[in-house]
Amino acid sequence: MKKLHTVYKTTCQITGNYYFGKHTTVNPDDDYLGSGIRLLNSVEKYGPENHKKEIIKICESEDEAVHG
Repeated sequence: MKKLHTVYKTTCQITGNYYFGKHTTVNPDDDYLGSGIRLLNSVEKYGPENHKKEIIKICESEDEAVHG
């Protein structure tokens, strides 16, 4: 399967805080929420069920995901 590079925004539904990131995957609809320390702390505190990931863009290359 071909790897895709997604640009996404994960928002905590309780606090409204959000995190932007890039993720390489074969399934853009996977359960990945992000890996930043603030996001991980939020997921630990409020639970993954209270976080929503939105795919902003799906890119063919990592360069496109990083540089637009």
